[in-house]
Amino acid sequence: MFVTALLVMPTGDLLLAQDRGSSGEFILRPGVALEVTIWPDDRLGGVFPIEDSGMVYLPLLGPISADGVPLSEFRAVLREKYAVVMQSPVVTVTPYFEVGILGGVRQPGLYEVIPTQSVFSVISQAGGFTDLAKTDEVRVFGDSGIRYLDAELMAVMSSTESIEGLDPELMGLRLQANDRIIIPEGSEITTATVLSVIQSLGIAAAIYFQLTGGN
Repeated sequence: MFVTALLVMPTGDLLLAQDRGSSGEFILRPGVALEVTIWPDDRLGGVFPIEDSGMVYLPLLGPISADGVPLSEFRAVLREKYAVVMQSPVVTVTPYFEVGILGGVRQPGLYEVIPTQSVFSVISQAGGFTDLAKTDEVRVFGDSGIRYLDAELMAVMSSTESIEGLDPELMGLRLQANDRIIIPEGSEITTATVLSVIQSLGIAAAIYFQLTGGN
């Protein structure tokens, strides 16, 4: 069985690298945007960011504390509060957040994800690994520290064209708001590179001889 990921803290302690409670549920944090729908009054719905203060501002309710609150608990709080102003409201809450991916992927940049997505799904979104990607050195920088992905697992991923059909246990590290996935790239000396260097040296030598008269 693979060890999917570890979080290395400055103290040297090793923790599971997932921003979830003991039940594995997603915990809300600043940097997360919440898509909220309210039935029967869909005018109250929308996308609402969790501010740096940990508060989210919702129609009719005003500021609601969200930082550190499990998703199901937050949904229950909204249902209870909206039940005061309407009968039997149906409330859905979907969290979204951005993560960045840099280095050895074909389309680096920022990607919007949901909590059920893994590092590997973002790598897939970014076009997959480049030929020079150091797949055994993938790491995730986040608010809680640096997380390293298991080298054997990354070797499997780098040789697999699609993540579909893989054992969910191999899907690995779940993402958190503000995460940055870094994939180092190696260098590859090709014939074209060698010829380019030789050509550049030849041009430099010719210029030198012209300036010095061959002395």
